[in-house]
Amino acid sequence: MSIQDSSEEHSILQSFANDNEFPLESVYIFPLAANTKEHDIRVFIDGIPNPFTVLDVQSLQKLIKEIAQKHRDHELLELWGDRAVIVRPIHMESRESKTLRISYKNSRNDQTEMDNLRITTIGERYSKGPIRDFSIWVKFKTGRSLRSNLSVTHQINVTRESPNRGLVSLREINSRVTRDFELLTTFGGSDFNLRLLTQEFPENRNYFMLMLEPPVSVFNKRSGQAEMDVAFVIDSSGSVGASQLKSSKSMVLSALERLRESDKFNVISFNSKVRKYSGKFVNATTENKSGVPVFLDEIEVGGGSDLSNSILNALEFFNSRKRSGAIILFTDGRPTVGVTNVDSLNESIKKLNKFRSRIFMISVGDAPNMLMMEKLSSQTGGKVVTPLNHESSQDVMEKVFSAISTPNVTDVSVEYSDIYPEETFPESLVGATGHDTLYVLGNYDKSSVSGARITAKVKTQGKTKVSSRPLQNGNAQNESIRLDYLWGMRRFGRLLERESQKKRSSNFRKIVHDVQEFWVH
Repeated sequence: MSIQDSSEEHSILQSFANDNEFPLESVYIFPLAANTKEHDIRVFIDGIPNPFTVLDVQSLQKLIKEIAQKHRDHELLELWGDRAVIVRPIHMESRESKTLRISYKNSRNDQTEMDNLRITTIGERYSKGPIRDFSIWVKFKTGRSLRSNLSVTHQINVTRESPNRGLVSLREINSRVTRDFELLTTFGGSDFNLRLLTQEFPENRNYFMLMLEPPVSVFNKRSGQAEMDVAFVIDSSGSVGASQLKSSKSMVLSALERLRESDKFNVISFNSKVRKYSGKFVNATTENKSGVPVFLDEIEVGGGSDLSNSILNALEFFNSRKRSGAIILFTDGRPTVGVTNVDSLNESIKKLNKFRSRIFMISVGDAPNMLMMEKLSSQTGGKVVTPLNHESSQDVMEKVFSAISTPNVTDVSVEYSDIYPEETFPESLVGATGHDTLYVLGNYDKSSVSGARITAKVKTQGKTKVSSRPLQNGNAQNESIRLDYLWGMRRFGRLLERESQKKRSSNFRKIVHDVQEFWVH
């Protein structure tokens, strides 16, 4: 998909297989947006142009009713109220596959500051089994700056070519598709900016989402070119598993190839004990890197997980704020030795992290504790990276190193005037790297004062920036983004995290009950 100021160009490629022992006569139905013009539609089957018809709402409803009654399949009722492209009949022999491509254009409002894109996946959801390769690519080339890209339905990758050009992509291999793809994008402006979404619900249940967008001016001023100090920390405990440990080793070797001789590094492995490649950081020379493969070969799976001691040992290597400092930690986030409480570990990190090194966690293992890893990394301004099935070691490290730079937005604070949030997530804000937007979710009672405001302050490039928004001006038009659901997931995730830190807990059933009550209401 390609998005420009006043138009959207869509190109959908889908492959269908008849796994039966008999031939099929099929109908291809593709729903259309109200602003799609028929003369811009093109359909191809196996690369050859193919005729089609466009049914209006009433005609499509008649067709859907006929199919639903004949095959007792009511899934198609999801298309009720749409127009659609119809291609029929499509003859498919036994064990035959066909590839359909449909392209079309939509007009769009080039003045909107916030746009919610929705791509239907009804065809993929119809699949009897996992989709072999599910990919979405959204290219932006606009006259205004791109500010935020947020998907609440899928994990996305965002690549920026310039302030006005970018690519949002996702790819899932051998996975089931259960939801439509949604992407919220904001446009315009170049300075630090605060955007506000609010939604009000019955029984005085009100929610907001803040979007703290760093200045566009920092786009070409990343400090990623600065010299780096990187500590690679590898979890080899029994819960990680041999195959995941092998992947961790491969990613470390890929990362070393990216380092310049002026950069410094060290490698730590841990299970119940901690082992170090060197007693201090060493320059990333060919000679110093040559001994790493031998060190990695000696690491074997087994034992407990002393996560806290490995992080604290890594922090002792750092000695300068002038260099970008990062700990790249490959783990499942399940400590069993030493400090295992995430809040206690965070307190220790705060005390010893004198040079503001950031922790980037690569999730490995069959059941990683994402809640713990998110909290450990976010406190330091780092992030959690989850390798996808199709990604190589180089792909994963590209994600990590693109984020390793001195935060362009620091000293973040949010002030609430005449509004009293009950709970906000995350509980603390550290900073943002490059063009990453910071998101804050919260809930509140209806303010009794019409002048309620939310103000954000940050420091960027040595200057303090302030942006403020009145609560009543929050954009509540994006109804597909349910802020109550997003807030609820964060809240109950936090409750479960707290319970998991207790040796004995009798509250899991209550939390599950509260979750069910929350979704019902």
